[in-house]
Amino acid sequence: MKIKSGNQEVVTSGYLDSFEMNPVEFEISEDPKMTLKLVVENNPNETDSTITGQVVDESTMTITVKNPHHKLNFGPLTPIHVGLLHGRPTSLVFRINVIEDYSSYNVAYTFFSEVTDV
Repeated sequence: MKIKSGNQEVVTSGYLDSFEMNPVEFEISEDPKMTLKLVVENNPNETDSTITGQVVDESTMTITVKNPHHKLNFGPLTPIHVGLLHGRPTSLVFRINVIEDYSSYNVAYTFFSEVTDV
């Protein structure tokens, strides 16, 4: 089965619950190695919900989500480009909900890869 939306094909999609507040790591590819780490943090001194990205090294990217509890189903408005998979631009869309007082969180996610034969 192939699922497409516009010029994007779904690579994988799912829903998961974190183990406590530990980061979630997606191993997108083994060869070449491509890892995405999703970190959720609470900063009671800040009122804004934010998403930032950092390239850690040539094979690892970290996306940090701060204070997602301020909004239900918090996530990026547009897909976040995370790299190339099999030579195709690949992006991520996600929605996060925090459980109780930051005891854990759940994530609905979809990885897309650009296709040229729409």
